[in-house]
Amino acid sequence: MKPRTLKLEVNEMSTETMWEKVLQRDAAADGRFVYAVRSTHIYCRPTCPSKRPNREQVEFFANPKEAEQKGYRACRRCAPKTENIASHVARICRELTDDYKGLSPEDIAAREGLALRRLNQIFRTVLGVTVREYLASHKLEDFKSKLKTSQDVTGSMYDAGFGSPSRLYEKSDAVLGMTPASYGRGGRGAHIAFGIRDSEIGHILIAATEKGVCTISFGDNAKKLESDLRKEFHAAEITRNDDAVEQYLDAIAAHIEGNEFLTSIPIDIHATAFQAKVWQLLRNTKPGETLTYSGLAAKLGAPSASRAVARACASNRVAIAIPCHRVVAASGDLSGYRWGVERKRQLLQRERKQVV
Repeated sequence: MKPRTLKLEVNEMSTETMWEKVLQRDAAADGRFVYAVRSTHIYCRPTCPSKRPNREQVEFFANPKEAEQKGYRACRRCAPKTENIASHVARICRELTDDYKGLSPEDIAAREGLALRRLNQIFRTVLGVTVREYLASHKLEDFKSKLKTSQDVTGSMYDAGFGSPSRLYEKSDAVLGMTPASYGRGGRGAHIAFGIRDSEIGHILIAATEKGVCTISFGDNAKKLESDLRKEFHAAEITRNDDAVEQYLDAIAAHIEGNEFLTSIPIDIHATAFQAKVWQLLRNTKPGETLTYSGLAAKLGAPSASRAVARACASNRVAIAIPCHRVVAASGDLSGYRWGVERKRQLLQRERKQVV
């Protein structure tokens, strides 16, 4: 493949704009391009502290690899080859829809001029997953997006890059919960039983498939909880059957009332690779324990991914079973909670009393 030329649509800026950012040593431009000096045969990052060269001696490249293909060597002062890792990962993720589409982790590492082990370290630091895990998640998200639009399972499967139905179902079983066809059609073909019970912190609704619990939610209005469930899985066969989910209702209610801590219950929910890792860490926390978003990110080996951790917590649909109520802001504030901050406060208070 020929090296990419630096296009306006790739960097969303002209060469003169890039030159202005070099003059300003704009940190926001770091990772978006490098500039090279013909007279010295050296390339630098936009924030390099060295003296600025004459404009006529400068040319721009999308990344260090392209500069080196033109014969330039990296500046020792600003070390442009050690790209800002967040920008590095973001660029690779963007290129998965273009130059890198369909490539294996090994191919991507080779294109980046890195060992796969090093590229995996970079991905874990930023996203908390390996390149292969990210590619699998990306491919499934692409499939899900296409399926929602076309409703054609086979066509969406091949368009997303799955070579066979067995490969799709092998991957989706771990992260989609329901089958691919069911997901794209609002749960079509899925059989869901649900029950509702009053508790000290409001109504509890629990819904489950034959694989496990797919929803645990709280609210002040039981009819609203049922309505939300039916909207989420609008094409599934949904039946109220309190007996079918009684064991789950009993377990959640006992936890809320302070009689016993919740032990692990089977869940059947949609998750990306990153969400699954965040949620598993949460399930490993102990009652009364709290973590910050940044602390969770650090445990994942991705200290810069605190916002992604927060989004994963906000996406949780099974309250208490995945105890996202145990995550607080760095300041100690309770911050947001899908089912209300006051419920979060009560859950934490009850757990703390139990462990005293």
